Amino acid sequence: MSISMSNIGRICVPDNLVRQLDSLLIDIDTNNLTSITFNFRDPEYSPNSGGFHPVEIRLMKDNGKWLVDYFTDFSYAGAYAELEKEVDILFQEGTVYLAFFGTLKNHLATELAKTTISNFISYYNMDVYQTQISTD
Repeated sequence: MSISMSNIGRICVPDNLVRQLDSLLIDIDTNNLTSITFNFRDPEYSPNSGGFHPVEIRLMKDNGKWLVDYFTDFSYAGAYAELEKEVDILFQEGTVYLAFFGTLKNHLATELAKTTISNFISYYNMDVYQTQISTD
């Protein structure tokens, strides 16, 4: 099933990310849904051996169009190695949170978002993730 995506946020969603997410929804009826959450996990990722960071992406429906709400990249951090947000892209707000730095806006947010999403798409195309989709 192809979804109608709107790109009205303050940070533009790359077309290749939209195509990737859309391709994952081919067997899902999205008509009565209000949100879709994608979880991408590298089963080999651990605090000791590294690997590819887990990523969560949430879509929300607004006036019949789907918007990318957020894109969050997690990594192990802290003394007890817990998963924490490393990069959190909030498309509608136009902000990007970067761990140990804080919230970025304007061109800094846009550039970090582009790089983070581009890297994720490359890793996804390398087939390193297991994908889980949750709907509401």
